[in-house]
Amino acid sequence: MITLKRTYQGGSVVTFIVIATVLAAAVIGTAFFVKQRGEQVRQQQAVAQADKIAKEADAKKTATPDNSAKSSSKAPSTAPTPAPTEPSPSATSGTQAALPTTGSELDGARLLAIGLLVASSAAYVASRRVLDRSL
Repeated sequence: MITLKRTYQGGSVVTFIVIATVLAAAVIGTAFFVKQRGEQVRQQQAVAQADKIAKEADAKKTATPDNSAKSSSKAPSTAPTPAPTEPSPSATSGTQAALPTTGSELDGARLLAIGLLVASSAAYVASRRVLDRSL
């Protein structure tokens, strides 16, 4: 006949659920924080890129009248300047916005959350098996 032993572990399931909930909330909060911070950094990079392009455009506009004034003081040229057939690579790369820098911080948070979920589930199942064997 099997004798049942009292282990007084009735509160372990409740404790496990509370701790798992707190850890899940921490993981979700961390993932949310990392996502928000990443978006903020990308916005800052976009603003910095736009400012840089605007400064370069202003510098070109201020440099162009000086060059035209110098050339107008010289003998006037009767030959029209040919229009460029295709844009130069440096002009197109300066005017196009660069892609935002992305990282794997969100993927890492997802992997961490999945790992914690699997580990906590495995620990729960193992503790239930040990509890069933001891009774």
